[in-house]
Formats: sequence, structure tokens, C-alpha cells
Amino acid sequence: MMHLPKPNNWASALKSFPIGAAIAGFVAIAWLLATAKAYNLPLGAAFLVLAYSGTFLVYTIDKLPFLSPEDAFNYKKPFSVFGLLFWMVCAFVVVVVCVFLLPFSVWYYLLLPGILALMYVYPLVFGKRIKAFGVIKPFWMVFAWGFSGVILPFGIAQAPVFQGLIWVVLYRAMYIFPNIFILDYLDRVGDAANGINTPFQKWTLAQMRGVMGLFALVGYVLWLQTAFPVIDYIGLVVLTAFGSLVLPSSMYRHGMDLLVAWPILDYVF
Repeated sequence: MMHLPKPNNWASALKSFPIGAAIAGFVAIAWLLATAKAYNLPLGAAFLVLAYSGTFLVYTIDKLPFLSPEDAFNYKKPFSVFGLLFWMVCAFVVVVVCVFLLPFSVWYYLLLPGILALMYVYPLVFGKRIKAFGVIKPFWMVFAWGFSGVILPFGIAQAPVFQGLIWVVLYRAMYIFPNIFILDYLDRVGDAANGINTPFQKWTLAQMRGVMGLFALVGYVLWLQTAFPVIDYIGLVVLTAFGSLVLPSSMYRHGMDLLVAWPILDYVF
């Protein structure tokens, strides 16, 4: 006879709510809404909920200790496996429902981001996750976020893409790189202990911050090629300043993640 988990398991599930995954889902929505408004793309509620729950699902899977031992090493507060599985199931159900609410004609646009995400967190490439290939990891993240936040909305809206869209993708990459630099710095010990060697692992904090400033300047040139309002570029400046001036800490991690969602202001205003 099957028994329900003990009440303390449910309490553990609530305590193990993956805040980082929730913020990542919010970032996905922010980017999509900013792109939709700037380029007049109709996306629909089902796709936006799918984007949030799908991103939440991927980043929750990424917290499972048997898949990501480096995260278990880096995070002082261990996650309950039962709790993570609970939130994964909730997100998966929402993903499936939203997929079936979308027109069948746009389903194939979801394949590439789905495959990119699955390869990132699950050992499908020579028995390893893409995340475990440290040299590839940051560029994989930039491509996945750039495609999903910029190009995917055009596919879902069935709108024609244009040659200049590559500059929009590169501009959005500027939003991700500061986050990657700082979080790689915070996670460098756990990553190294688990054989993940990223290109920036041996850089000093000062070097990373210097490159972030350079990227902010490059971002300005790229922003001029986009339809995003000036408030969007101000977000990149704020993100770079935060990464350069604030002392890294556990709360700093969530602060950096939240600032990547700055483009939501494009939609609000």
C-alpha cells in the first residue's frame, strides 16, 4: 500500500523552493516581453507561462545534487531532493498543459531550446552534461538565452526574421556575460573540485570586472542597432556597476540574477 510522505517532507519541500529557478523564470518572461513590445510580436499567455515554467523546470533540475554535485558543494544550504522533485513535477505539468494550448504549427520552434536545456543539465554528451564542459558552458548559456529570448519569440509569433536580428542577440549576450563572470567567480571552488574548468575560473575579480566594463561599452554600440528603448541599455550599465562595486555574497547572487530581468521595464514603461 502506498503511503503519503510524512508532513515534515512537505515542509522540507516548501523550504527547498528554488528561488534561483524562480528568478530565472522571471528573467525569461522579462526578455520575451521586452522583445515582443520592441518588435510588435503577439506571444500569448500560454507561451509566456510555458517560458516561465520551462525555465523554472530546467534550473530546478540543475539543483539536483546527483546531477550537479558542484552546486551541492557551492550552496551552503542543501536542497531536499524530495522538495526539488516536487517542484519539478509541478513545473512539468504546467509545461505539458501549455504546450498543448499552443498551436501545433509552432511546436517545432520549442525543440531547439528544449534540447539545449536538456543537454545542459543531463549527461547526454559522452555521458556528461554540457555544463561539465567548462570551456563550452558560458557560451552555451549565452546562445541558449539569446536564442530563446530574442529569436524564439519571432518563431512563436510566426513573424519573419531579419538580418539585423543577430545584433539584437549579441546585445542580449551582454546582459548574460556579467552574470556568468561573477557567478563563475563565486562558484569557482566547487566547480574546480568537480572537474569543471571554465575559461574565467583563474581570472581575478578585478579582471572580470574590467571585462564587464568593456562589454558595457560594446553593448552601447550594439544597442544602437536594436529597437529597445534607452532604459534597456541603462539596465546593462546598472548590472555592470552592481557587478563591479558590490562585494560578492549569497544575496549578491540573487541580486545579479534579478538585474538581468531589467528589460521588464521596457514592457512596463
